[in-house]
Amino acid sequence: MENWREKALAGFADLDTVLNKPATTSIEACRIVNRSLPGFRIDSDFPPMNFSQLMASTRGTCDDMVTLAVFSMRALGIPVTFDFTPRWINRPSGHSWNTVRDSTGNHIPFMGTERNPYEQHPGVLYRTWLKSKVYRKTFAIQQNIRTEDRNIPPLLEEHKNMKDVSVEYTGCTDTITVCLKYPPVTPTGYVYLAFEQDHQLYPIAWAKDSGETCCFPSTGRNAIYFPVYYANNRQTPAGDPIWLDNDGNRMILSPDSPDTLLTLGKTDPNDDMSVGHSYELFYWTKDGWTSLGKQTATDSSSLQYHAPLQALLYIENLTLRKKGRIFFVTPGHEIHWR
Repeated sequence: MENWREKALAGFADLDTVLNKPATTSIEACRIVNRSLPGFRIDSDFPPMNFSQLMASTRGTCDDMVTLAVFSMRALGIPVTFDFTPRWINRPSGHSWNTVRDSTGNHIPFMGTERNPYEQHPGVLYRTWLKSKVYRKTFAIQQNIRTEDRNIPPLLEEHKNMKDVSVEYTGCTDTITVCLKYPPVTPTGYVYLAFEQDHQLYPIAWAKDSGETCCFPSTGRNAIYFPVYYANNRQTPAGDPIWLDNDGNRMILSPDSPDTLLTLGKTDPNDDMSVGHSYELFYWTKDGWTSLGKQTATDSSSLQYHAPLQALLYIENLTLRKKGRIFFVTPGHEIHWR
């Protein structure tokens, strides 16, 4: 433990004159201090560090960069926050960044030690870096989820000190209402919203279980969402997946009977089928991924399956033990890859 506030005040004493000018806004003060912070090299091998260690190491994660900005600016009376997305929709990690509160009460994102307010960084880019939800770390205890720890998904385990601020971010504007078709194995009072990435589901939001429907406000676009229950460190389906596209249009992916003949020539948009390789087609049901059968690709390098429309599917190359990307087929037989 160290008196980080005292050390930060001493370390930035040379900025007192300019920071205390009546005309210096919180935005400008943030820029001045951020430019004075050391540049960081991304390195995940460091344990949590205090203020002095962060100033000296100049190596760490995005969390460390954000934390150093919080230490420095809060010590100087600049109102900054620690915001984060638990996991990108289209990247295998999460990310954190800062905001500074302006004179109107709006929070302006910036990246501690690296990018100033109104400059571009992943926290504000919403076309290439897709966010499902954004949270803000708080000291105050939030009354979010009241259940035992084993019933809380890993990405939400710090929920007691998380405030949902997704509505402040472009691209996180849609409310998803889900029909709870299936009962929970172990009732906990909550339903979670998850998205799929590499065949894994990542719950990133919660709602109270009303027994019929539940709503998830301020949700990011361009994702397939799954309503799930989570109990005893295990998740089970609560309803049908929902596809939310870039324009806010949505489709409930509720499979019909598996009697439509589909001709499939790829396991994903960039991977053609190989003659002689064995494949298995799966679709999503209330029991999870369910097989529609195995086949071997012939000279035509394509397969024909009887499969349901408006269902989530994926093909696994059993020969290479490689799973393809998930996709769904519209009533008009148009294939949409994820």
